[in-house]
Amino acid sequence: APLDLTAPWPSLRRLISRLPDSVQPAPARTARVIGINADGEVVYDLFDPLGKDYNLVTSVQEYQGALYLGGLVETAWARAPRP
Repeated sequence: APLDLTAPWPSLRRLISRLPDSVQPAPARTARVIGINADGEVVYDLFDPLGKDYNLVTSVQEYQGALYLGGLVETAWARAPRP
């Protein structure tokens, strides 16, 4: 993220944080869902690096072989087949 590049300069980070929201750096649009079994092993990792279909996934519910995704910035649920 662009803001991460300012880590060596804390005063610059503070200055950027005080800017109006309209000029704040926007987070990258990405989406990721990681499935983990009861043993803590990753069983699937779905990643959309561009976030073109859905963005900032915050919740996932599996139901009848499908994954339903929710997010803070989307206006609808997304449905994806469970891998």
